[in-house]
Amino acid sequence: MSIEKTYTLVANESEIDRVVQLLFTIEPFPQVICFRGDLGAGKTTLIKKICAQLGYSGEVSSPTYGLVNPYPIDNHVGTIFHSDWYRIKDLDELYDAGIEDNLYAPNSTWLIEWPQVGMEILMGFHVVDIEINHLENKRSYLITDYPLYTF
Repeated sequence: MSIEKTYTLVANESEIDRVVQLLFTIEPFPQVICFRGDLGAGKTTLIKKICAQLGYSGEVSSPTYGLVNPYPIDNHVGTIFHSDWYRIKDLDELYDAGIEDNLYAPNSTWLIEWPQVGMEILMGFHVVDIEINHLENKRSYLITDYPLYTF
């Protein structure tokens, strides 16, 4: 039986590395990390830091229109898939787009913005969910680790 764990951090933009450091203490490292928060909450900023920590040194941009941006990890041991489901209307649209083609790719990590519509497709994966909320000059990060995601 897997037990979920929840962490809460409050950080300003210059302290975002603390959030990344916490993620890298989770064992094993999650297959999927989901990012929730209002527009401009800092989802893509956090994703850039995570990609760098995973070994990707290229440009990272939100794949709002392309659905998925693959980023090969520089040491060639895997791929980061950065996906944005903001414009997805329902689960069928994800299946029609072929999201499963790479979801099960070996040595891959998925970073998904706006995952709400497709959480069902993530059943059985090790998922970490990050909810980002604005505070006055900081952001709060509610991080929930689901070792075996079920809903």
